[in-house]
Amino acid sequence: MVFGVTGTEEPKFEALKQYNDFEIRFYPKYSIAETNANEREGFRVLAKYIGVFGTPSNEAQKAMAMTAPVIMTEGDTSKNQMAFVMPFEETLSSLPIPTDERVTLKEVPSKIYAVKTFSGWYSKDIGYKQYKELVDLLHENNLNDAISKIKNNDTIDEKLIFKVAQYHPPFTLGFLRRNEIWIELSSNHAAIAALAQAKLQLETGST
Repeated sequence: MVFGVTGTEEPKFEALKQYNDFEIRFYPKYSIAETNANEREGFRVLAKYIGVFGTPSNEAQKAMAMTAPVIMTEGDTSKNQMAFVMPFEETLSSLPIPTDERVTLKEVPSKIYAVKTFSGWYSKDIGYKQYKELVDLLHENNLNDAISKIKNNDTIDEKLIFKVAQYHPPFTLGFLRRNEIWIELSSNHAAIAALAQAKLQLETGST
């Protein structure tokens, strides 16, 4: 792991289109354990839920494998959110109930993301820099209006939120660390819908 090789299972996705500096991906649904605790405490809370530090902090005392990535939600939001992706053979109904009330289990529905990959150590400043670069790339490719907005009480909120996916533990050498910025894109946007349809036709051999 020091040299970047983890062997850890990762969510499967379909690459819809590869651009020079980013990619558009479709992710099927998966389950997460999430907490609003701060970053350092949040990692420990979630790690205890799956049994990293001994007896798992769940009602079944069921140990589960660590997967990747660890996902943090960043942006114009008052809450710190960190999530572990759950083992993919598990469903929301099969996951053991957390004994720590700070842990919430959720099913993430299928989504389409614009994804920018970068190496090194993550910080909020670096995250915002990478996020802004990805937004600029979407503008350059006429996809800025595909960025999903937050819907609150049937109104559209212009605040943008992005996710940071980190694939390596803290002791991995910095230049070998893989990080990604994820910005959700609307599947109803004409260009994004066309990419998804083209991918489906390619896979099924239909015309």
